[in-house]
Amino acid sequence: RRAARMERFRHVVLPLLPPDLRAEGKALLERMAVVGEQALCHGDLVTEHVLARDGRLSGVIDWGDVRVTDPALDLAWALNATSAPFAETVAHGVGLDPERVARSRDWWALAPWSDVEHVVEHVVEHRGEREGADLRRAMGVLVDRILWWRQG
Repeated sequence: RRAARMERFRHVVLPLLPPDLRAEGKALLERMAVVGEQALCHGDLVTEHVLARDGRLSGVIDWGDVRVTDPALDLAWALNATSAPFAETVAHGVGLDPERVARSRDWWALAPWSDVEHVVEHVVEHRGEREGADLRRAMGVLVDRILWWRQG
């Protein structure tokens, strides 16, 4: 399923990237097409789904995307889009190896590709001005994320 998803991104999203970023985009898709370690994962572990009380984790909600996949997926947001102290606490708590950290970066870089794919499908169907603005916004996030990923 992941290989099919990466192939869809290759045909729908990759051509939309600026030419100077396509090599990075292709490299990301190739890395993500490889299936390695698998575990039961939340699948959408981001700010909105992590609850805290008095500075401590109090819950995780919205388990609708749970599936068996790469455990680095559940670390993507926590390690790459949070404060340094939060990311360090997570990394220390789960005892991360460099490969899993790298895969979490890959997952975080890949996240906007789904949004672009969704908007492209909607634009093709409706071809409205709003959808054009949505595509520009989604592509802006994707380009920023690829530039971030390139910095390694």
